[in-house]
Amino acid sequence: MGAFIAFIGLKEMHIVVTHKATLVTLGDFGDPHVLLGVVGIILTFALYTLKIKGSFIIAVLITSILAWILKLAPYPSEFFSMPASIGPIAFQLDFKGIFFDASGAFTLALVPVIITFFVTDLFDSLGTLAGIGHKTDFFNDEEKNKELEKTLEADAVASLGSAVVGVSTTTAFIESASGVEEGGRTGLTAVFTGLFFVLTLFCLPLLKAIPGNAIYPVLVVVGVLMFSVLEGVNFKDMAISVSTFLTVVMMPLTFSIADGLAFGFLSYGIIKLVQKDFKALNSGIIILCIISVSVFIFR
Repeated sequence: MGAFIAFIGLKEMHIVVTHKATLVTLGDFGDPHVLLGVVGIILTFALYTLKIKGSFIIAVLITSILAWILKLAPYPSEFFSMPASIGPIAFQLDFKGIFFDASGAFTLALVPVIITFFVTDLFDSLGTLAGIGHKTDFFNDEEKNKELEKTLEADAVASLGSAVVGVSTTTAFIESASGVEEGGRTGLTAVFTGLFFVLTLFCLPLLKAIPGNAIYPVLVVVGVLMFSVLEGVNFKDMAISVSTFLTVVMMPLTFSIADGLAFGFLSYGIIKLVQKDFKALNSGIIILCIISVSVFIFR
């Protein structure tokens, strides 16, 4: 997952750009915005290496100020404003539209779409929570593994709640890894983060003025740091080695956590089947393989 996070950061800073022949290539280092991103990466790594508390936030602030001074981003015209009302979009539900089209005829056209959203959200949440949880050593023993169920339940309730009020999906985002790297380990971290998110509703003009190339360097650094979890992978086991490789590579190549995990689960199941290691193919692995197949069917 670290490769995916880092790739997102590099792409958004245009350090890596699209190319017709090779799909991706190096960006234009003559562009001052790209150079700003590079400076941000170096600054973030430097502050983190020096173990300065709040290194990510400090790096974002310094890079933002540098962008404003060099006129690579506009100064904030105002700092505070009232948040927009969700009244026009909240609770505007149309359950009839699931089974009937505009003319009133019965249809199941939306069912594959719903299944696709379900599988994508499930795998995205599993991948994000497992990756970040592993980084915190939270799911590294049997007792704590049971807590993953509660975490997924909270994530599911948040996803449902956000849909009802008409806003984008409220779920565990991979950017949470930056908070973990800053030392966040408990529910109190999440509570205070949530409170600060509420405050940001009134500070949107200021936050919008922060350029992306000041923020995305943090993703690159976090992506690099998350690679440390690979040291615990048993690469002598062919099934684990291949599935790990495909998961790491396919996430950035498909630009999807769900697709990367699907490749990983399927390759693991197929190799274990070829090896006739039926003990490894427990009910959980079989269910994940079936869900992985559905990822590619319902597209």
